[in-house]
Amino acid sequence: MKQSRWMSLLEAVTNVLVGYGAAVATQWAVFPLFGPRRPPKVLHLWPPKLLHLTSGDLMH
Repeated sequence: MKQSRWMSLLEAVTNVLVGYGAAVATQWAVFPLFGPRRPPKVLHLWPPKLLHLTSGDLMH
């Protein structure tokens, strides 16, 4: 028996939704086992900070 395009689309959408649900459920179940974690500090490269040099800084 041949599968229609409509049923193929329905199967693909169902697979995506079930996969997404499984991923979210797994994260919900597993992440608490590792406890709260602080996010890593981000190195901000923009906007660049201007250096304010004084004559004393150049003598060292």
